[in-house]
Amino acid sequence: MKTRLFISGKSKGGFVSASGSVFTLVLALLMVAVSSCANREGSVQQVHQAQYHQIGKITKQAHLYQAGTHTVELSQKGLTVFYVGNPDPDQAVEVRFNGQTNQTIAPNQWTIVKMETADGVLSFHTSAPVAISTACFPGRAQSKRKNMLLISIDTLRQDFFNEQNMPLCYNFFREGSLFTHAYSPVPWTLPAHTSLLTSLFPSHHGVRKPEHKLSPEIDTLAKELSQLGYYNLAITEGNYLDPMYGLASGFHSYLSDPPQLDSDDPQLASKLKTNIARLEDTLKADVFNGSIPLFVFFHTYEVHCPFLPRGSTTDPEHLGSTKWLLEHEISGFSQDDLKKLRELYGSEVQYTDRVLYNAIARLDPEKWIIVLTSDHGEEFGEHGGLLHADTLFEEVLRVPLAIEGPGISKQQVSHSVSIMDIAPTLLNLMGGVVPESWQGLDLFNLPEDINEYNRTLFSETFFLGPHIPSKDPCILAVTSSPDKFIQKRNFGEEQYWFFNLDHDPEEKQNLLPLQPDSADRLKPLLQPYLSNQREAMPAGDLSDEQIKTMKSLGYLD
Repeated sequence: MKTRLFISGKSKGGFVSASGSVFTLVLALLMVAVSSCANREGSVQQVHQAQYHQIGKITKQAHLYQAGTHTVELSQKGLTVFYVGNPDPDQAVEVRFNGQTNQTIAPNQWTIVKMETADGVLSFHTSAPVAISTACFPGRAQSKRKNMLLISIDTLRQDFFNEQNMPLCYNFFREGSLFTHAYSPVPWTLPAHTSLLTSLFPSHHGVRKPEHKLSPEIDTLAKELSQLGYYNLAITEGNYLDPMYGLASGFHSYLSDPPQLDSDDPQLASKLKTNIARLEDTLKADVFNGSIPLFVFFHTYEVHCPFLPRGSTTDPEHLGSTKWLLEHEISGFSQDDLKKLRELYGSEVQYTDRVLYNAIARLDPEKWIIVLTSDHGEEFGEHGGLLHADTLFEEVLRVPLAIEGPGISKQQVSHSVSIMDIAPTLLNLMGGVVPESWQGLDLFNLPEDINEYNRTLFSETFFLGPHIPSKDPCILAVTSSPDKFIQKRNFGEEQYWFFNLDHDPEEKQNLLPLQPDSADRLKPLLQPYLSNQREAMPAGDLSDEQIKTMKSLGYLD
């Protein structure tokens, strides 16, 4: 069987085996999908479309070859660098390249292969199905584009991003642009990250419930950056960021490695240090020589429940466990409980600050643009509840947003902005063309007439309470600073709130009885938002392990 697979490269090489996911990520920088190479001189595009294949914890763009002999034509002679993945979870596979000695690919692993091909033809025989990634070697020319690191600290409240709780990261980002009134359009992980990566409200990207996934037709930040020659790498803690939800679209390598959140052992329940080590190893790799711009999306659940006691903080009563939080959101809690929970949460935030800062402080400040944000916040009794998914008050919608790097102005911006603004901002910074479908704005090129009193932002949730997603968005909010209107529907009953956030930032006084006319200005805006909804795509069935993890996160009963 003869196919055409265009992979180009230079320099010397041999065969290298990587059985661990850390080494896989390090060497992933050798591989740039052909879609990224298409805009660089001398690159040749693939003839046919590769698909995403998840092997182990890594998802890559690759072609699947059945057992047998295959011949692949390369775009040039010389060094060829590619990945071979064995999808079998139990049995190793033997692959012979260009008549050389058989190479053994371990079960459920990707292995890097470097091969000299004098005639530009790669022949191989495989004893079982294998996936071969399609990419090109970076070459020697230096890229003029900056690298970008987008950090999402899941569940980080805006009011904890300060000198008291995150002194290292806060002072680092204070040298750039701080956006003090950044909002998420939805208070839970899956749809919020989908909005972050697509610059679309949930009603427009269609990922609004636990069983939904992103359509491959939708433009993502990673897809757009690929067209600019970026190598896109994601390091995530999985669960609602698992590739099954479509968020790997546009990434060349996507790690999904969920923590064991039902464990009391911090070594099992936390992946932050492990994934920071993966990130650092990747960025230190000699194979990354600056010839290809790199986009890294880094996600952590570290400050999401369960709240592990860090430093001198203790939790003998296990108040920080997801089980306790779910039970007491319904049965009630005391002020002492809330004080302890905030201490536990704060200790996690401070731990995250130290670990993250140690990584970002090592990056070359002339080569990296770094963004820090979150998908949503967390409630600690401000409006009678705990957790986040079933409310739209400020404590769960306002999140940190900070950008630092070469060319980024030192400023503090109080206008209302959205995490949906991050994608168009980064794309414009790199000279890309923002898709017309995107609903976010470029944070550094806002319309001349915009101010804190005229931007309208929508938020929604389908959750009536823990584990109870409804058929329709049961809570909707529209914010046009300083005014905010919330509508809640619960089994036929409706409730409404209206707040002036300038005078009442903690949303303690419902002004609806006093200012019905002001509320009437915002309420009609909800219907157009609801009338323009994208049909959802089913994500497929969850595995037993995923179901167990979702329960530990508090999203499933």
